[in-house]
Amino acid sequence: MLKRAKANIHHLAKPIKTSLVVGTILCLINRSFTVWNWIGISLNYLVPFLVALYSRLAYVVESNKNGNKSTGA
Repeated sequence: MLKRAKANIHHLAKPIKTSLVVGTILCLINRSFTVWNWIGISLNYLVPFLVALYSRLAYVVESNKNGNKSTGA
């Protein structure tokens, strides 16, 4: 399983970029001038990462079901 994960590490590039952009925007929108809530800040990055990763993997699975062996990269 680890070998397969290493072979598909390139699937993480787009979700990481997406989470950084969306997370930064969410932090700016939700920024408070009181004490920073580090759990909330980390969730601002984690949620878009998981959404982007799910979308990416769903696309790859669907492509493979349709006989297209493209990884979507």
